[in-house]
Amino acid sequence: MSKRGNKFVLYCITCITVCVVLIASMLAALVMKNKEAENNSSGMSIVDTSSVASSTESEATQSEEASSAASGLITASKDSVTNDYTGQKVCYLTFDDGPCNNTEKILKILKDNDVKATFFVVGTMSTGRIKDIYDAGHAIGLHTNTHEINRDAEGYIYKSVDSFINDVNGISDAVYKRIGIRSCLTRFAGGSITAYQRLGKENFEEVKRQLKAQGYTYFDWNIDSGDTHKKSPTKEYVMNEIRKGLKSNGEYKKEVCILMHDIKNVTVEALPDIIKELKEAGYTFKSLNSNGENFAFK
Repeated sequence: MSKRGNKFVLYCITCITVCVVLIASMLAALVMKNKEAENNSSGMSIVDTSSVASSTESEATQSEEASSAASGLITASKDSVTNDYTGQKVCYLTFDDGPCNNTEKILKILKDNDVKATFFVVGTMSTGRIKDIYDAGHAIGLHTNTHEINRDAEGYIYKSVDSFINDVNGISDAVYKRIGIRSCLTRFAGGSITAYQRLGKENFEEVKRQLKAQGYTYFDWNIDSGDTHKKSPTKEYVMNEIRKGLKSNGEYKKEVCILMHDIKNVTVEALPDIIKELKEAGYTFKSLNSNGENFAFK
């Protein structure tokens, strides 16, 4: 073959090689683009299904919520939640031991004042009202199924690790039956201190491990309203207990989680003034969610 023929063949080979490289690069880019599209689509599906993630949340927050959703648990609130509270003082109103007749009155007060809250419900109470709470945009938390803390009772929830976990699963089922989702928010009967004292250190740590493994976050509080301190506490007593808990070293706390009970009439009576004073102190109101502070007792 002549020199001119050799050059032509070499030129052809070079062109073919360049084309193959370009095609391979384009195919690789197309595959990556499709994968990104699939991942984005999957993430939005989780967020939309839970109805709790704001489009402005960070990627880290979305990742945590996706993890909870994968385990079947989400923050049981119809409204969006966000942890971007920069510069704000935030109050989490929480109501334990319901639902009951008073729950309807509390929901009206919250609606009238444009306030969101969290209700830690009990399976032996009026569970039909759970949907009313959820539909009003508040968060549903799991308190207990039976709230049986009498050591001599057959259904004593702190008898063992299994007895407690079974109780949590029982209230989880009751909530799911009413609103079609499984809440990831829990609260020990009597708080985590009571659980620790009743279960013992080893069993308590195992309970916490199992709760975390199943996607639950437990919550205590940093202000006790005192609505269960006495047989018949007065409105002023409750108000003063909350006022005392609002400040630390003379300064308002940035975040407060207030324990109340919707089964107590005094809570209904005091709630409008509690909200009024907290707003005047500069607090905004949020529902609890699994990505925020859990106010665990130290």
